[in-house]
Amino acid sequence: MHQNLTFFSTCLSPLRNIKHHPSTNPERNLRILKVLENKSPCNFLVFGLGHDSLMWTALNHGGRTVFLEEDKSWIQQIQRQIPSLESYHVVYDTKVTQADELLEISTKEECKAVGDPRFSKCPLALKGLPNEVYDIEWDLIMVDAPTGYFDGAPGRMSAIYTAGLMARNREMVRLMCSCMMLIEWWRTNSQRHCCVKVT
Repeated sequence: MHQNLTFFSTCLSPLRNIKHHPSTNPERNLRILKVLENKSPCNFLVFGLGHDSLMWTALNHGGRTVFLEEDKSWIQQIQRQIPSLESYHVVYDTKVTQADELLEISTKEECKAVGDPRFSKCPLALKGLPNEVYDIEWDLIMVDAPTGYFDGAPGRMSAIYTAGLMARNREMVRLMCSCMMLIEWWRTNSQRHCCVKVT
């Protein structure tokens, strides 16, 4: 028990100092930390691999943290530095320029059905993830990727939709969108952070 407390307070040090790191959002990180504190150790799925990935893995000590990343070269770079991080490459076939069309698609009947994303008829469902990503019962899912700040970027609609399906397939899971608010982001590109509980 004492060893776990020491480990956890060691992990908290970087989080307390993270507000001084220019590439992170300390307010967002503290909100996520509160959720993770209540769930850890748990199965934690993160869309996105970043400079904070080691921190999320460490804070989920004893649990399983998996990262899904669009940029293969970034995965290789991170794996050279931190080989213990579990990450998988994801290919997205959406573009930010399709925002209106994707919003329209999301209202169709095939996108309202709740089930395994692999068998969904909704074009927003990500079907090419490793099987274990679909098979694991995730306790916590965070959407912090893919890229969405320029027209050719995939945007986060498929990630949010797929995460929502995975969350709804569980009796109780938390889905956190560390991302732009879905409709406003797709229409205006204004950054909004959200945290959504899906039951």
